[in-house]
Order: sequence, then structure tokens, then C-alpha cells
Amino acid sequence: HNRQLLERLASKIPKEELEVAILDRVDGLTQPESAEVLGISERTVRRMLTRLDARLEALKAEVHP
Repeated sequence: HNRQLLERLASKIPKEELEVAILDRVDGLTQPESAEVLGISERTVRRMLTRLDARLEALKAEVHP
């Protein structure tokens, strides 16, 4: 079930947003570290994580109405 949800999520989000999510949520990097690794601003990292959280909530609502 979790794998299916993860596959759906990965297919619906842009690659760079997925990279930010992995660096932040899986690898445990700070937002400044993630920004440095990807060559983007911290603000962009925060915006991407906010969008990711919104996408996750929407997917959860689809799976568990």
C-alpha cells in the first residue's frame, strides 16, 4: 500500500521537487544544505516542501476519502 502511494506520488511531482524531498525527508539535510546541493535558494526549497506536503495531503485524501 505504501509503495503504491509512493509510486503515485513520484509520478505526479516534478523531479527537482522529489530531489528536495529526498534530501530533506530521507537524507536529513537542512534546508540550507539542500539548497546548496541543488544550487537553488532556501526559499525555493521551502516552497517545494510546502507544495510536496499539499500534494501528499491530496493523495491521502484520494486514498482514504
